[in-house]
Amino acid sequence: MTTAQLTKTRLDDLNVLKLYEHYVILEKSLPLLTPESQDLAKSELEQCLSLRSEKIDRLYYAWAHH
Repeated sequence: MTTAQLTKTRLDDLNVLKLYEHYVILEKSLPLLTPESQDLAKSELEQCLSLRSEKIDRLYYAWAHH
C-alpha cells in the first residue's frame, strides 16, 4: 500500500475474514488513539473496506461465472 497506515499489517495479504477482523479491532481502538493516530486509523479503515469489497466482488464474479 502506498497510503500511510497506523499498523504494519499488509492489508493486501489478508483474506476477507481477516480484513473483517482487522477492521473491527482497529475500529474499537479509535477512542484510545491520539487525534493524529485516529486520522491514520481512519485511513486504514477505509483501505480495509475497499479491499474487502474488491475481494468479495472477485469471489462473487468467480462463483457467478464458473
